[in-house]
This record gives sequence, C-alpha cells and structure tokens, in this order.
Amino acid sequence: MITNRLSALMGERHIKATRIASDTGIARSTLTALTSGSSKMIQFETINTLCQYLRVEPKDFFEYVPIDISFDVETTSISAFFNMDPDTLNWSQGIEKYTADVFAKFLSRNNIIKTIELSATLEDPSIVHGGENYILSGAESVTINVDDTKDEQLDTFWHEHKLESFINVLETDLENAVQEEVVSAANKDTQSGVFDSWNVSAAIPVMPF
Repeated sequence: MITNRLSALMGERHIKATRIASDTGIARSTLTALTSGSSKMIQFETINTLCQYLRVEPKDFFEYVPIDISFDVETTSISAFFNMDPDTLNWSQGIEKYTADVFAKFLSRNNIIKTIELSATLEDPSIVHGGENYILSGAESVTINVDDTKDEQLDTFWHEHKLESFINVLETDLENAVQEEVVSAANKDTQSGVFDSWNVSAAIPVMPF
C-alpha cells in the first residue's frame, strides 16, 4: 500500500493548500484529493512540482507498507421505500433501517493475512419528499456507523503494523465500499434506481489512531 505524505508535509511547514495552489498552479481540487487520500493516481509533473516546492525527494513524499486493504460489505437488513402519487407526481423516498457485516481484509502479496469483521448500522433514518424532479424537503444522504464490535482487532492490528499514516486510505476505501453497497441494497429493496444520487458517509467510532 502506497500513500503520499502531502498532508503531513504541509503540517510540518504550516502551509495551507490554498497557498500551494496559488504558488504552484496545481488545482485546489487536486491537492484536496491528495491530502484526503481519495486520489487514486498522481501525475509525475505534479509530483515533481510538489517535491521542488516542498524541497523534498520523492522518497520523502511517499510512504509504503507491504500491506493492502480491501473491504467487503454484505447487507444483512434494510428497510427502504419509494412512493409516488400518480396524480400530483409528489413523491417520498427514504432509508429507515440498515445493517451490514463489513469484512476488512488485509493482504500481502495478494494473500489474505488478516480478516477483521466489523458491523455497520444506520445512524438515523432519512426521508426525502419531492415533487416531479424537485426535492421539497430532506437530503439524499445517510450516515452509516461502522464499529469494531468484536474485540477491537482493527485497532490492535493497525498499531502492530504501523499503519497510522494510512488512516485517510482506510476512510476513503471503506466509505466507497459502504456507499456502493447501501445504494445497491436500497435500489434492490425498492425495485428502483432512485437511490443512485444518494450520498452515504461512513463514520468509524473506533478509529485506529
């Protein structure tokens, strides 16, 4: 697993992303993606510019550990709905209940060295009302709480393998996996595609710091 150290380097130098964007011409959105860990790639030109600006070498810009992480999310229960009045075209949709099993898989050389089971539950129900193509009230979003309810293996494993600098990668990959599964499950439960635009965030009460 490889991640960049841009956020740490900025913190050490007390430099904000807006300043770097202004000084280097690198897009603010690019810097945000890099510091949040959501960027899946970075151009050599961008690396070169940042290394010159921060006065570091590429080996100082990146961090590597021989472990990769993947997440499998399996819905165990969901209660979602979508209703529309054919006369007024007013509609309502929502997710009232959601639980899932989450399996965090740690791999080395494509072999699983550890699987940790987590639990996922809906924080609060979310209901949206609208008319035709307009939202009248509510927000198309839910928060899913992901917790290590077994014996806090995630925290222990994280520290044993010195993965602290990969927190952003953990959060981003987990959130993407949860987003995809929740939307898919809600669409399947309602036999529709109305939840494609919903935003799902994953909150991790027990974060391995």
